[in-house]
Amino acid sequence: MLIGRAHQRARIERLLAGARLGSSEVLVICGEPGIGKTALLQHAVERAGGMAVLRAHGVEPEAEVPFAGLLALLRPALGRLDDIPGPQAAALRTALALEPGEERDRFAIGAATLSLLAVHAERQPVLVAIERPCRRSHSAGSTVTRRPPCSSAAPGSRCPPERPTACTT
Repeated sequence: MLIGRAHQRARIERLLAGARLGSSEVLVICGEPGIGKTALLQHAVERAGGMAVLRAHGVEPEAEVPFAGLLALLRPALGRLDDIPGPQAAALRTALALEPGEERDRFAIGAATLSLLAVHAERQPVLVAIERPCRRSHSAGSTVTRRPPCSSAAPGSRCPPERPTACTT
């Protein structure tokens, strides 16, 4: 249970409601370790009824494994790989070590990821919930999307350390 987080919970619930109506939003929850970022992210997941949830947790031992987090995130959507353009599907399959191949351009992998999210969201709205380990970053993030997000939080933005702050773009 979240105590004293009514404003942040309401913002999360508004974003989820908007996604159910077809809008696409990005929410970044940032702050110092131990101030409730994970609890707010879990709140979003719990309130995502009627939505597909794609979730990944950053794990320190896997930090050096290329695309490990992306594989964890996209695993439930991989059955739709054949529904995206062939070159993008091939790039993503190779990046995620699902099939052998030469190293792919990160742009192609990013485009493939967005295409796969869009195809996955055709059936129902999608909540993408990503938690990064504290050593590298002090943020937990959540993307609420019907379509792939068209913008993201500004890099290098700073949040007050005393409370988790939710920033939308």
